[in-house]
Amino acid sequence: MSNSITKAVYNSAAWRRVRLAAFERDDYRCRRCGCRTGHPTGHHHPPLEYLLRHGLSPYDLDYVYTYCPACHGQEDGRRAHPEKPPKGNRFRRWL
Repeated sequence: MSNSITKAVYNSAAWRRVRLAAFERDDYRCRRCGCRTGHPTGHHHPPLEYLLRHGLSPYDLDYVYTYCPACHGQEDGRRAHPEKPPKGNRFRRWL
């Protein structure tokens, strides 16, 4: 799936609306562990790529759940959020 298509979904006003609706429906509690989090994450299940490939709407509230950051990372298996390469020490060149 094209990265530009997924970015378009996640940067849209429709996504922000459905994500907020999911948070309110779930009372800002993680659907996986039940904790109340100050920084909830909207999680697609099935994954966004599956929804788009099968012609299903990524903005359907039935496919969006509230997850805490820890559970979202475990659920995605770092698929959607790969580890970033470590940054070099910018001060090293001065030594």
